[in-house]
Amino acid sequence: DMGGAGLPGVGTWSDGWTHCFQGTFDGQGHTISNFTSGGVNRGLFSFVGPYGVVKDIVFMNVYLPGTSGLIATQCDGVVENIFVYATMLETGQSWAPGSAIIAKAETTSTIKNAFVILDDHKIGETADSSYAGGVAGWSKGNVENAVLVNLDEVKLYAVGQVNTTIKDQADTDSAT
Repeated sequence: DMGGAGLPGVGTWSDGWTHCFQGTFDGQGHTISNFTSGGVNRGLFSFVGPYGVVKDIVFMNVYLPGTSGLIATQCDGVVENIFVYATMLETGQSWAPGSAIIAKAETTSTIKNAFVILDDHKIGETADSSYAGGVAGWSKGNVENAVLVNLDEVKLYAVGQVNTTIKDQADTDSAT
């Protein structure tokens, strides 16, 4: 239980990423609860590089107030076997879409077996839902078995803007 705390993340943005996570983070099925990802370009790792792997982790009672993904703003690596229950998700911007897992999934990225439940989703005053997705804000990479259960009335897709092939995406909207 992180008690609502947030982490600055691994990686720094200053006209380009200056550091990135290139290791393997294996959550071994453990749960991190009451995590806040706040601000711009935040997340557990900020930027997951092409050799980075984040897998087998559960996030419960997450609050996402900014333009980022919970795990990373940008992913060039692999994210798999992730479960997220987010209590709030605000929409990001075109340069950093909001998401419960990854904001921007680049061409070398793979997101596999991702399950997200959004309890509440608010559309930001300066943005719209096209700059957000439950699993990825936008993706140019591979997305397989992505499921979004949206308990809010605002329409939102598992992957916001898509420029790739998505295998087995499911969106469940409680309002429709």
